[in-house]
Amino acid sequence: MKTYTKLFFLSFFFFGIHSLASAQSKEIKFLVNGNCSVCENRIEKALNVKGVEIADWDLSTHICTVKFNSNEIKEDNIHRIIAIAGHDTPKYKAEEINYQALKTCCKYKRIYTE
Repeated sequence: MKTYTKLFFLSFFFFGIHSLASAQSKEIKFLVNGNCSVCENRIEKALNVKGVEIADWDLSTHICTVKFNSNEIKEDNIHRIIAIAGHDTPKYKAEEINYQALKTCCKYKRIYTE
């Protein structure tokens, strides 16, 4: 009986720890303007920051998938980081100076307005 009680408490403890860890992890998907593999590298490299676990920008769909720890970084900051790198998102338009600094092949058609 003692063995079952110990197993019950151990499983409850580990389940609780796992639940807390996964509650902090969040995944978002959103459109990011770009044209080529250079854009892909720039976007993903820009998101190589504390709190971002996975960042993947799909060249064919222009969808950026980001898995992050919401206790360490906020969704708004993720959009800002991408805009600073020169790419428009639904929440932030890249500043003109950052957009103009992109290579010629990376200059996408700007669809978001201020």
